[in-house]
Amino acid sequence: MSLASLLLQKNTELVQVQTKEHQPDLTQRLCNTSEEYMALMKETYFEAYYDRIQPFTFQSELFRLDTTIAEALRRCHRNQYAKDHSLHVEGADWTNDPDLLLLATQIDEAQTKLGCEGLFIRLSSRYIPQLTTPYSTKTTTNLRSPKDAALSDKGRDIYHESMTKLADIDHGLGIENPDIQNRKVHALYIAGTKALRALNGHECVHLLVQSDRIQADIDEALANPEEEFNVVVREFADFEVELELRAFVYNGKVTSVTQYNEYCFFPRLLKNRELISNVIKEFVNGDFVKLVGIEHFVLDLILISDTPDEGPYSNLRLWVVEVNPFAEFAGAGMFSWEVKEDKEVLMGKREFEFRLKEDYPVNALNSIAGEWKDFVLQN
Repeated sequence: MSLASLLLQKNTELVQVQTKEHQPDLTQRLCNTSEEYMALMKETYFEAYYDRIQPFTFQSELFRLDTTIAEALRRCHRNQYAKDHSLHVEGADWTNDPDLLLLATQIDEAQTKLGCEGLFIRLSSRYIPQLTTPYSTKTTTNLRSPKDAALSDKGRDIYHESMTKLADIDHGLGIENPDIQNRKVHALYIAGTKALRALNGHECVHLLVQSDRIQADIDEALANPEEEFNVVVREFADFEVELELRAFVYNGKVTSVTQYNEYCFFPRLLKNRELISNVIKEFVNGDFVKLVGIEHFVLDLILISDTPDEGPYSNLRLWVVEVNPFAEFAGAGMFSWEVKEDKEVLMGKREFEFRLKEDYPVNALNSIAGEWKDFVLQN
């Protein structure tokens, strides 16, 4: 083969490679190596983008999780709330622990800076554990909240109030035969969200100590003391949980939206599908994408009415909860990364779609498990 022919072949191969880069092969996974995973995670650290999108998200204060406080959180959880009751210590009370009292004080100081009444507490980390299966859809993100601590007396009261409220909403919509299982799952969703509202540092620490969910993060913090682990104190916003959504952004445009809780049917959400689609597209496709500085991402968001007295769907404003990597380990909601047609929608190769349940699920209670299902059955 002549040198000219060889160069022509190489040039042709290079053009083919460049073409493939601009027209991604949808049969290939978006994250295939640990290096790709690390890069995707780093660009969506909460600390990395918070300042850029501050006007559109809930005000937050961060401070370093001290090792001694992390040890106290783990110790007091085991002594009082661990599922393994053999670890419990009789008479244990975290309010007697000086390190956790210090944590409560730090949170109170953050609340003063924020100037808000309700708080939402979570952990955040720049530490990324070694990825053993980069294409897994179950990979942990770098943000955690004590959601499981909502299964308490406070959560139980909210659950019962929500069941009554949802019955009134069904009646107002003229629904003659509502699905009670769906209503119970919806009420659980409300309880699991609203019970996380804390009024002060003491209540925030109580949620953290109760939570089994954050213990893996505490263990990571203690095993990697040189890494940055933070406590994030955010203002808590009251909202209709059916308006918690997930949007997919590819090449700087919203390609699709899914309801965040994929197990419930929300009649009002279905009724307002077009309205919500327009609100999200107008917000994200505008200046927001430029502020984030990322071309592809998954956006968790909440829509809140500026005029709630006129109804929860009046004058909706979009609030950003968090930004996630655009890859298979980010939950796809009612889409699936494994279905070619769905992936084409997510990557903007098909028409925009807002996917949501359009009817009551069959046996809705089967969609929840463990202590969450026990909570519903016992209430």
